[in-house]
Amino acid sequence: MSNDFELDATSLSPELARAGTAMFFHATHCGDQQAFLDAAVACVQYALHCEACVVRAERGQYRVLAATSPNLAPPDDLLADVLDQQTAAEQGDWSVALISEKKTVLDLLCLQGSTLAAAEMTVTLLASATHTARKRLARVHRIARLEAILEIAASWNQTLEMDELLVQMAETSTQLLQAERASIFLWDRGTRTLVGRPALGVDGDELRIPQDTGIVGHVVQTGETRRVDTEEDQREIDRRVDQQLSFQTRNLLCVPLRGRNEKILGAFEMINKIHGNFTAEDESALVELAAHAAVALENTQQREHLLQSRNQMADHAAAGIELIGS
Repeated sequence: MSNDFELDATSLSPELARAGTAMFFHATHCGDQQAFLDAAVACVQYALHCEACVVRAERGQYRVLAATSPNLAPPDDLLADVLDQQTAAEQGDWSVALISEKKTVLDLLCLQGSTLAAAEMTVTLLASATHTARKRLARVHRIARLEAILEIAASWNQTLEMDELLVQMAETSTQLLQAERASIFLWDRGTRTLVGRPALGVDGDELRIPQDTGIVGHVVQTGETRRVDTEEDQREIDRRVDQQLSFQTRNLLCVPLRGRNEKILGAFEMINKIHGNFTAEDESALVELAAHAAVALENTQQREHLLQSRNQMADHAAAGIELIGS
C-alpha cells in the first residue's frame, strides 16, 4: 500500500487534528530523526489515549525505533501480515499500519488499545510529517557537511608539504564520513603504479600496486565512482591488498581525483563505514572533497617543484662561486 500523504482534514477528530499539527511542528523543529519520532509517538498517545510505537522491519528483523512505553512488543505475525499484504491490519488490541516503503527498510506504526480506523488515519499524518522531517534534516545535514568541507579545504590549502597534506586528507575525511580508513592513491604513469598514502602497516607508510588493481584501479582507469556495499558481490576487492595491510575491507567508496583540465591524478578511497554502508550522500561529499583535494595536491606539488628548482639553482650558483674562487 503506497502512502500518498493525502487525508481529508474534515474526517479527523479534533484530538487527531491537533496531534497532526503537533507532529508537523516537531518535524520542522526537532534536531534529529530520533527526537522527531519520540515526539511523534507521544503526540499519538496523547490524541488517542493508547500506547504507540514505530517499528522498523529490515532484512527479516524487527526493531523498535520509538515507543511511548518500554517493552512494547506488537505480535511478529501481525507485523509480517501487514508487510506481506501491504495494508493495515489488527490483532487483539493491536492495530498496525505501514508508514513507509523502501527497498530494504519498512517502518510501521503500531497502536495498542486503539482502533484500526484510527491507525489508518494516524499513519497518513505520521507519514507526511516523517517525510517533512527527513527532508528538512537532510537539508540541514547537507549544509553542515558543505560548511565542514569548505573548512577542510581551507586547511588543506595552507599545508605546504605533500606527506603532511596526505595524512590530513585521510584523517579529516574519515572523521567527516565516519569511516575506519582512507587512502589517497596518486597515479604514477611512468611506473604504471598507484601509490597509496597513508598506508598503515606498510613500511614507509606507502602502498604501491599495479595501476589496474581492484576497485581503485578501475576508478583511475575509467574515471567512474564506485561504491561496494557489505552485502554485495565483493570479488572486485583485491584481498591481496587486505593481506598486505592486515586489514579486512567490508565496504568501500572510491572516487577519482581530477586535476586541471580533468586529468586524472589518482583516486580517493574510503574504507569501512563505521555504521552500515556508504550512502549516496557520502558519495556526493567525497566527490566534493576529492575536487578540493586535487587542487590542494597540485598546488603543493607545484610549490615543492619550485622549492626544488630554487634549491638546485642555489646549489649551482654556489658551485660556480667555488669554481671562480679556486
